[in-house]
Amino acid sequence: MADDGRARGRKAEEQEAVGQKPMEAGDSTRGDKWSERMTVANLKEPAAGERLTGAGSAVSAAGGELRTGAGSAQSAARGELRTAAGSTESAAGERLTGAGSAVSAAGGELRTGAGSAVSAAGGELRTGAGSAVSAASGPMPGSEPAELAADARLHAAIRAGLERGKRRSRPRRRRRLGLALAAALVSLLAMTAGAAKVSPAFAAALRSVPALSGFLRLIGESPALLSSIDRDLLQVVGRTAEKDGKRLTVEALVADERRLVVFYRTNLRMEGLEPTRLDVKDAQGKLISASYGHFSPDAQDGPADEAGARPDMIDVQMSPDESLPERVLIEAEQDGVVLQVPLDIDLGKTAGLVREFPMNRTLEVDGQKLTVVSARQTPLQLELRLHKDSANTMDIRNLLNLRLTDESGREWRSTGGFLGDEPVLFYQNGYFQKPKSLTLRADGFVMFAKGQKIVVDSEKRLVLKAPDDRLSLTAPETSLHHGQLDVSNVLAFRLSGLDERESKYGYNLVSSTFTDGSGKKWEEVGTDRMIRSSMTSEGQTYYVKLPAKKLPQPLTFDVEGYPGYALHPIELEMRPE
Repeated sequence: MADDGRARGRKAEEQEAVGQKPMEAGDSTRGDKWSERMTVANLKEPAAGERLTGAGSAVSAAGGELRTGAGSAQSAARGELRTAAGSTESAAGERLTGAGSAVSAAGGELRTGAGSAVSAAGGELRTGAGSAVSAASGPMPGSEPAELAADARLHAAIRAGLERGKRRSRPRRRRRLGLALAAALVSLLAMTAGAAKVSPAFAAALRSVPALSGFLRLIGESPALLSSIDRDLLQVVGRTAEKDGKRLTVEALVADERRLVVFYRTNLRMEGLEPTRLDVKDAQGKLISASYGHFSPDAQDGPADEAGARPDMIDVQMSPDESLPERVLIEAEQDGVVLQVPLDIDLGKTAGLVREFPMNRTLEVDGQKLTVVSARQTPLQLELRLHKDSANTMDIRNLLNLRLTDESGREWRSTGGFLGDEPVLFYQNGYFQKPKSLTLRADGFVMFAKGQKIVVDSEKRLVLKAPDDRLSLTAPETSLHHGQLDVSNVLAFRLSGLDERESKYGYNLVSSTFTDGSGKKWEEVGTDRMIRSSMTSEGQTYYVKLPAKKLPQPLTFDVEGYPGYALHPIELEMRPE
């Protein structure tokens, strides 16, 4: 393959997937990662040959170490797979850059690149055209006192958010904060009818969920979540489970048939202030087949209650062809204490809110074919469905530098997806903005040759066979899992020498099974197979935990993902039915 066709790749966001394999590639140019995606449940190989793992921009989202294969999680059973998501930074956690955007601490004014501003002191929203509406200058004709009080609370929350954003001195891995948060809040004002007061639905949400301002900081600038709250899709829960001083309170949720976002408060924390993991189960107690995104709040993400609980959220994206049940159980466990909160989900709120974009267009790059089957839009996300040609000699993992824009030029960002022969990509949504058309653009395919092997001597920490010389074995960090993990049976694969394009992606590298020197086939440790993957300017490190016993050498792994791409400009227009 020519230079422009070499295999290249990139990391995704932190994600946990059950029952499907999430994407491994994400956009590292989009800022801090927001969600941890981990794989759970001793997943087995499905009939179609898709490995059940989690991750990635695989799928999700933003602000946190990607726990899956860099996208892509390969952990077989509750193993935390950390990779960088969206990649490496997360698909959902974008950084606000923007021409001359700034927050004035003294003047209390937020200015965006377009020249728009919100005056925290004067309560005035100014658009780029110089028009202004008073956000807090007094009652409007016909306004109700309760609505005005809700307006005041919203603007107070926005001012508080701006101040918190200004006080942040450095970005945090697992959060979309700072200027991105300020921009999100300004977007919220603009989205709520561009008027002096918020919508009745949003005002009602503020009254019903007093902690909503804390959750707004976690939502960031997600158009799907903000517009869904504005359209009265927020469902108030207000249920608490408490035992032995540990507390889990579910405040509210937003859901459609394909996605569930739960806003909760908990004082459960793992060492190092990492969040404890939450599981989402069906009425029979079975883990729901989905990818899971978790935030990692700290003291600046919202005030703690008397039990030390802070605002947090979990983002559940259903696996392809799975639908969200109407009753689920949120479960958290720490130090042997299990907390459970049952949720009844009113899916009738979003019934019928579906928009289809038929496609069936086949793309071909270097003889490799990928069909864009269709797109399906619901209030909380847009799903792009793809199909790989079975005759391909290369494994296509993603579209290179993929972006989706509407007719106004607004970019829709990827929040992850699932791998396999029928990949599905998720996008931030604009359902209520009703785009007339969407244009898919990419620079080629992210892909690598099928049928490759990686052979290592785990005792001598040597790579005996690999797709190229950019892969090596290095000593694992002793700080893994806060120094509480025995790293003697941990392999640390190191990828170096990546070019600019491939460094933006993360890779699964190896399958969830391997063969030892005697020919015996092994499953990697199910409960903690994938510890994490990390990305730096020098390269990427991918950790695999082996069984805690002496193994005949060498060990042979199937290659699950590897740097690779081929360049070819792609542009497709999609229109709804």
